[in-house]
Amino acid sequence: MTAKISAIIAQYIGQEIRLIIPEVGTLIRRKESGEIIFMDMLKKNDGTLVQLIVNAMDVSPSKATEITNRYIGTVKQQLESNKKFIIDGVGVLLARPDGKIDFSFNPFAKSL
Repeated sequence: MTAKISAIIAQYIGQEIRLIIPEVGTLIRRKESGEIIFMDMLKKNDGTLVQLIVNAMDVSPSKATEITNRYIGTVKQQLESNKKFIIDGVGVLLARPDGKIDFSFNPFAKSL
């Protein structure tokens, strides 16, 4: 399921400017270069990721919310235990000792 959500995120952020991953942070695509950056300050759920899952997976909003919450839990768990989380086709989130998250843009990133 994580790979499916990563694919949804990669497709969306390849076309749009911003995507909030609730409780984690925001991916922002720079128009000029196409590079993706990450801000860990904007984390409030705006409903976009849930709606993307509704559309892509043809599920109800409540099921999409459940899927989103599981994905967020996986991201947080991976950042806590492995200090990194790969969003396939987007890049790598890296946990810092101070609790903040760094991001390394890599459109070729692929989780194992």
